[in-house]
Amino acid sequence: MAAPVFLLACAIALLASSSSVVSAEVVEHSFQTTDVLLTANQPPASYYMAAHPCFSAPGVSFDNTTTTGIIVYDGATSSAPQMPVLPAFNDTPTAHKFYSSLTGHVNGPYWKPVPCKVDAYMFVTMGFGLTPCGRNATCGGPLGQRLAASTNNFSFQFPTKLSMLQAIFDNVSGIYTVDFPSQPPLVFDYTNSSNNLNRSIIMTKKSTSVKKVKFNSTVEIVMQNTALVVVENHPIHLHGFSFYVLAQGFGNYDPLNDPKKFNLGTLRCATPSPCPLEGGPLSDFKQTIQVNIRS
Repeated sequence: MAAPVFLLACAIALLASSSSVVSAEVVEHSFQTTDVLLTANQPPASYYMAAHPCFSAPGVSFDNTTTTGIIVYDGATSSAPQMPVLPAFNDTPTAHKFYSSLTGHVNGPYWKPVPCKVDAYMFVTMGFGLTPCGRNATCGGPLGQRLAASTNNFSFQFPTKLSMLQAIFDNVSGIYTVDFPSQPPLVFDYTNSSNNLNRSIIMTKKSTSVKKVKFNSTVEIVMQNTALVVVENHPIHLHGFSFYVLAQGFGNYDPLNDPKKFNLGTLRCATPSPCPLEGGPLSDFKQTIQVNIRS
């Protein structure tokens, strides 16, 4: 019987032989790649791989098919596959363990220490919200409204007349506004699922808003997920930038105690950065990233 190697792509990956209990988790998210070094030191055989997605949102359908691959050693004899037992689709603890354990190679050839001087701070809530359905319209979102992504209660609206980059380059006004807030407009219990359809805080607004920062400045951003509408996984990345992930965790961000947990020594520089979120009704995700504006 061939020894199984199982790989859960898109979220969790486990590599193991049939005689080994040692495993390594690899987590994949949209628009991201992970280089995995595999030491081919096992007896000649066919080692099977299997992968399926991770999906954390409750009550939402998704493609739960499994894909397979095979590693064949030179000199291996033909054998039947032995399918491994894959992790659960919503195995958030394993995904979080993988991402929170990645560190940089201190003093390596590409090592760059974390900037100690921060020029600007942002606290950004991220998740879902609702926008008005509109007169004489029928919408399929919760409460009969339109479903929208929301950051600090702003839902991004693409400009229609000119691209934002061209407007910045040519100094054209009226394409975007510079009023994106550095803090959410309302402080509430962000990860409390009882607020998921709270009409007083769930409505968001469409806007083409940005926050301007000075060239060569360092910005520290706390990304706080919310439980509005539903707790969901939100991979994030910043176009044109790499960034340091200072910390990751669950629940509401604590500005007094969480900064003490920042990894300022061996952290990695990454892009994009996924936010594997919930594993239970009361758990949500927060992370702190640091961006150096150089592009």
